[in-house]
Amino acid sequence: MTRFERFLAAFEKALNHVAGVAQYIAIAVFVFMMLLTTGDVAGRLTIRPIYGTYELTGIGLSILIFFSLGRTQLKKEHIAITFVVDRWPHRAQAILNTVTYFVLSLLVATLTWQMTVHARRLMAGGDITLDLRMPLYLFAYVAALGLLIFTATLLLEFLKSLLKVVRSGEQ
Repeated sequence: MTRFERFLAAFEKALNHVAGVAQYIAIAVFVFMMLLTTGDVAGRLTIRPIYGTYELTGIGLSILIFFSLGRTQLKKEHIAITFVVDRWPHRAQAILNTVTYFVLSLLVATLTWQMTVHARRLMAGGDITLDLRMPLYLFAYVAALGLLIFTATLLLEFLKSLLKVVRSGEQ
């Protein structure tokens, strides 16, 4: 095993841990959203609805989505339509994956950076939610963290694909 392969294995192990923690947070937020919605509906039928349910559900959904992206990528559970590419030679598939993951890494890294810039703007502007008056910048930073994890997973996939291209060229 080369030094680069050892680095990739350690990077993947650390990333699996970080993405796993993010996934458990997303699961906890999902359970909270279910309980909140159930309580709100029950409250509408009996006493009164829960104040701020709409805001909390929207914020929870954003956390759920952004914290799930990295783990989903590591497990290869994103939707992919490959009926044409599957017929290509393995080297061509590896080259296409390398280019795709490189471009996606750059794109999502840019999104991460811009989300952080947006969070700073929200903080400077003092933007808050309408009902519960919670600061919006906190949730923008949470989204940026989820995007950062996703960027790291895409970078890992890029490096693994690059290694496949190099190995297929040696044969």
